[in-house]
Amino acid sequence: MRKFGWIFIFAALAAATGCGGGGSSSFANVSSSSSSSSSGTTAKVAAVTLQTSLPQIPSNGSTNATITAFVRDANNQFVQGVSVVFSSTSGGLAVTTATTDANGQATASLGTAGDPTNRTITVTAMAGTKSATVGVGVVGTAVALSGPGSLIQGSSGTYTVSLTDSAGAPI
Repeated sequence: MRKFGWIFIFAALAAATGCGGGGSSSFANVSSSSSSSSSGTTAKVAAVTLQTSLPQIPSNGSTNATITAFVRDANNQFVQGVSVVFSSTSGGLAVTTATTDANGQATASLGTAGDPTNRTITVTAMAGTKSATVGVGVVGTAVALSGPGSLIQGSSGTYTVSLTDSAGAPI
């Protein structure tokens, strides 16, 4: 259901962008104003690259990964002022910089959002029609079984099952 919400938002943005509307820039383009000293050309987004500071985050939520999107034009130059939309398949994603800076970077922070399940979270960044994805693993949750290694037929044993997060805390 959540995925359909994002699809609806992207479709609405695409429809609004296609309308024209006489605005100075669209979602996929960066335009300089007429009062600027630049050439006034529109830089098209040609590529988005996504990078994570950590390939895995602990399941106890103690450390977040910084996700960085790099936006470039056809000349491989970083593009400033482009809106980047971040999304993830699970976890908690807090966008810290939604518009690219002078280095073509936009950033977000990814955490477990209290879900200690071992999994891979896929993060997507979209700038205009270009997108990139990166996977971040949530690791450390473990199941342990303790009790007798063997029993004689007809006897009973006591077994204990424990579930812990990456810090060894019970779940």
